[in-house]
Amino acid sequence: MDRGNPSARSGLVNFPTWDPRYKHTGEGGMFVRLVVLPDRDADFMVCAGGEIRFLADGILVGDDMTAAPSKPDRPDVVRQGVGGVFAAVRNLFSKPDHTRAWDDYTEKLEKRRTFLMDLYFQEPVRDGERGPARRLSVDLLTAITMGSTGWTGYDTEADLYWSCRYTDLTADGKALYDLIKLLYADTGQLALQTWLDR
Repeated sequence: MDRGNPSARSGLVNFPTWDPRYKHTGEGGMFVRLVVLPDRDADFMVCAGGEIRFLADGILVGDDMTAAPSKPDRPDVVRQGVGGVFAAVRNLFSKPDHTRAWDDYTEKLEKRRTFLMDLYFQEPVRDGERGPARRLSVDLLTAITMGSTGWTGYDTEADLYWSCRYTDLTADGKALYDLIKLLYADTGQLALQTWLDR
């Protein structure tokens, strides 16, 4: 394993290591997992068993089912001229609209993170009295690691980590995704999860 090496990668994902929008943060890497959430009204399994579960083994930063909130614009005091400077000083003593918008944005990011964890995972469980709290996934029809890299991409403009979409898969990755989609067409919802290595 070549953990942390931004050029190291394996699997069926085209990680955009070349894209200047993303800064490599050196956090250890990323991996992408394809999961299938079972539809509550449909039964794939005819007999007992068949569910897949895993312990959260990284930090879930996104999926391709939920949209990230849009980042608000920060005011550019220099472009606003002298009046803008005075307004900026005045706004130090009150909560300006852009600060409220920024607070709303960070609150939406936190709500999205909580939503993702609640969607894919059960309540945390402890490993013994002093062990760290870990989260076990909900029952899934399948879970496949699609790719891994030592690169950690962070979009500094959007304040978000890179998150895999179907278009980021290699041709073989798309073929596998399409095959899984065909298998679970009427019984499950596919999701590409993007994770940070711990």
